Amino acid sequence: MKERFYYERRSKQYYLNNAVEQKNIVTLTAQIKSFLAMFLDEPHSHPRYYGELLKTNEQRLFAPSHEPAPYYTSGVALLLVEKYINNHNRELRQYKYHAIMLLRIQIGGQNMPDINDNRISDYALKIADVLRIPERCNEECTKAMNTIRNLLHNFKSDNSSPPHRLRAFTKHLIQSIYPAILPNVNIKEKEPKSGASETGQILWYDDWKNFGFIKRDIGGTFFVHGGEIDKIPWHLRNPGVRVTYTVGPNPKKPNLMMAKEVSIADI
Repeated sequence: MKERFYYERRSKQYYLNNAVEQKNIVTLTAQIKSFLAMFLDEPHSHPRYYGELLKTNEQRLFAPSHEPAPYYTSGVALLLVEKYINNHNRELRQYKYHAIMLLRIQIGGQNMPDINDNRISDYALKIADVLRIPERCNEECTKAMNTIRNLLHNFKSDNSSPPHRLRAFTKHLIQSIYPAILPNVNIKEKEPKSGASETGQILWYDDWKNFGFIKRDIGGTFFVHGGEIDKIPWHLRNPGVRVTYTVGPNPKKPNLMMAKEVSIADI
């Protein structure tokens, strides 16, 4: 029988219920932090207070259009990762939210449906089903923790805050599991003429390296240089963000096209 988990709809709902173990309860605070981390790629937000997170993200949390599956999956993932960390990696307990973000990408893949898309339910439940299998959960958690540990050994920052609080660390963490797809970027796929307007989504962007890639809605991927994406605030240059852009030649490789004049798409 699968282990049962409980969602706390009000503060301390199960406080006096001896039949429910605290380690199996998803609190309101944990629900918000786990959803932000797993499905909005913001694990670095976890040190902030519950009220602050709720106010800052009120337009992105618990919207009527949201399917319940991502909330369920992120809550379950957090409890399972906490259990794994307690048994294997206590020194990485500050990175549990980073771990569940990695689990989503590892199991669900990089092409996550929009959070308001009905397909997000199947995507999220697939992840939950995998994590509810103990052997697979252990395997995926080990992979995620190794990714985090390896990056911590090489991560350098001028910021005095610890890595788990930094957006830059999150971006490098995402990048560290994407290299396999980057060498296969097919810039020439369905190549349009220079000057064409297109829509797509950010696949990956690195502020330090000052470049990234945009996934085109019509297929293929375009390179984008930092100078062409400066209309978008740095904190919004995240995977999955919808954008519009103009197609133009790459100055260093005139025979190839790239994304230019990138801006946030009107949704």
